[in-house]
Amino acid sequence: MMLKRELESFIDKDMDFVIMYQLNDSIKLQRNILTNTVDPTDNFL
Repeated sequence: MMLKRELESFIDKDMDFVIMYQLNDSIKLQRNILTNTVDPTDNFL
């Protein structure tokens, strides 16, 4: 995936937090965390 490679080329995996969502042919949304930081969305209800 071109966008993912482009993002990975300039984000700081230890300092930034980046989630990439992808909608394939199905209705399920795919979520990919591209960094090593703690997921801030874990605290959401």
